[in-house]
Amino acid sequence: MDNDKIERIAARKIEEIIDESKILKAFINRGDKGPIWDGNIFVYNGPSNINKNFKGKIPIQIKGKVVKKFSGETRKYSIRVSDLESYLRDGGVIFFVVEIKNSSETKIYYASLIPLEIDDLLSNKKEGQKTISTELKALDVANTKQIETICDEFLFHRERQFSTIKHRLSVEDVNDLETISFTIFGKPLHDYDFNKDHVIIYGQRPGDSLQLPISKVKFQSITYSRKLKISIKSRIYFDGYKVERKGINNIIVIGENIKMNLEENRFNYKFRGSLKTRLKEVEFLKDAIQAGYFYIDKHKIDGIKANEELIKKIETYYQHLIEIKNLLAFFNIEDDLELDVLTEEDLIKLKLLIDIVLYNKDNKKTGYKFLD
Repeated sequence: MDNDKIERIAARKIEEIIDESKILKAFINRGDKGPIWDGNIFVYNGPSNINKNFKGKIPIQIKGKVVKKFSGETRKYSIRVSDLESYLRDGGVIFFVVEIKNSSETKIYYASLIPLEIDDLLSNKKEGQKTISTELKALDVANTKQIETICDEFLFHRERQFSTIKHRLSVEDVNDLETISFTIFGKPLHDYDFNKDHVIIYGQRPGDSLQLPISKVKFQSITYSRKLKISIKSRIYFDGYKVERKGINNIIVIGENIKMNLEENRFNYKFRGSLKTRLKEVEFLKDAIQAGYFYIDKHKIDGIKANEELIKKIETYYQHLIEIKNLLAFFNIEDDLELDVLTEEDLIKLKLLIDIVLYNKDNKKTGYKFLD
């Protein structure tokens, strides 16, 4: 396969993934290429690609590579030092490598080379070195939101680093800074799914309004909050949730004790907290299992299932909580009850009191068995 055909196939594959987006538009040079850039991606704030919605322009570089076997989730590619220096002066580039087995079998890899990333690459070069090996990640061509998020993130960091990268701070400066910040990117319906293992951190010196780039930081775990409603059949159960990112796993935390791995649709619940907390959480669990789904904002999470034994345990436990609630109401007690501090003896007495007051019977043998 000649070089001209390889380049045409690679450019066409990039255009195809960009064309799937309503907010991105590709302008790729044909034949009359610039010295190192192959075109641009125009980013818009909405699906109407008109001037008032224009958000920014991203330079792109596209390379085609004929392979017998596709690389894995990452691959290396050597970029000329002189090209990296030009990219840095221009504010960065998104670098694509398209692996080609034949004209219909391809795999796309990308590197979002913002100024900080390029500065890090160049800072490690040796004297006389002509190329630098750069890691690229596989692009999910079936997920248009991914390339949109990549472009949004690139523009965000390019704007903040274009004129400040020469004044970047070091990690050693952290203790002297007034603030440290980072930003997480994701589309509203998918931002519970945070699929990165690093963030770019910025710092602000005391008395200075300018946010200066510091470094790309990898983390073992990160937790952040989202203000998106959790609902079932138009009923709102929670006004928000948390996301726990550990390794490659994204776990959403609903309330205080409900954890769910969305990829597996698997709940993990610890029966903890006050009466009001447990009532709210267990009722949501019960209703979600019964409905088979719940919503995060407008995004439906379905396939919620449980075996008969677990369903029965949750129903029984919920009825126990309702009994305690009704007992407190009988005595006009409005304060919440901290169930975590109750001993086994306390629970026996509580069950006895419920039997006498609510059911007019005496059962001194057993108390509540709160599930773990």
